[in-house]
Amino acid sequence: MNASTQELAFAPISTVAESVRKKELSPVELVRASLARIEALDSKLNSFYTLFRDDVMAAARAAEAGVEISVDLAELGGFNYESGLAFAAFTSGSPDAIARGGRYDEVGASFGRARPATGFTLYLRQLADVLAY
Repeated sequence: MNASTQELAFAPISTVAESVRKKELSPVELVRASLARIEALDSKLNSFYTLFRDDVMAAARAAEAGVEISVDLAELGGFNYESGLAFAAFTSGSPDAIARGGRYDEVGASFGRARPATGFTLYLRQLADVLAY
């Protein structure tokens, strides 16, 4: 799938996922295209508070290296301030989560402004350990 950023933005996710699975589209290329689109539009949309480009690129490189990642949607060992779904991501090469996240709707109330929020943390040390093997 030699697609432009615009084509990727409007392609069904099933098509994009199949292109990645068939190695017609690299996860790194996909993330680069997504980041380029965010950069082009976010000044108008203002939809990102903080964008962790390096973390997202690290995850894309891990996917490209063939590291299999599974996501546990029944995660109970989170940060104890989630207000809804919490998750953790694991690889077959490590017993530790490489990422955790979820809904954090009430966390902003501590700072005077509760609002809907989602987020995650990517543990780069755990990911680097997995990639080193």
